[in-house]
Amino acid sequence: MIGVRELCKMEIPSWGSNDPYFQKKTWNIMGFDRTIGYALIMNILITYRPVRIEDKEEVLSLFPELADFELPVQRVAKHLWSGDAEMLCTVLEQKSTVTFADVAVDRHGSILGVIMVTLREELLSHTPSAHLETIIVAPKARGNGLGTLLLERAEQRAFELGAKSLTLHVFFNNIRARSLYKKHGYEEELFRCIKWFDSVPRWGSS
Repeated sequence: MIGVRELCKMEIPSWGSNDPYFQKKTWNIMGFDRTIGYALIMNILITYRPVRIEDKEEVLSLFPELADFELPVQRVAKHLWSGDAEMLCTVLEQKSTVTFADVAVDRHGSILGVIMVTLREELLSHTPSAHLETIIVAPKARGNGLGTLLLERAEQRAFELGAKSLTLHVFFNNIRARSLYKKHGYEEELFRCIKWFDSVPRWGSS
């Protein structure tokens, strides 16, 4: 059995701290969209490539998987992925210069997973960073290590584009995703808290 491993990667230009665009904080991923990568999972060759307009419906059909965990009571599943779906459409229409989306496909061209990453400053240090907007493994491809490969793909591309870190958001209840991120060195720094108000809040009544 062949384990999960990277096979090869095409060389592409990368931005460094001396790049004038980088110094101006002008993020632009245009020109990097020909990045192609390969991986091998269980003797199946996986190809990474930028998402294409003809992929739209197939990729969008995967987005509900972002809500495939025990949701907090007040949450609506569609709200977890509709914003990301709109962002993907922006990428496909080439209206964003800071966000890229890659898909993992098998030799038949079937999409097995997708990542979407935005280049932006780190929240506190303001150093060059990137944010993992979306990572999805198609149900038919789960259990073979593709989630790990997609995460590494996102990290690799963000690093090549000049980011010094990669951030992400994950729900506390999403144990499967949190386990993956912890395994790969992600630190849980912030907890977002929310209080839902009653129809007629009563403060100071206790």
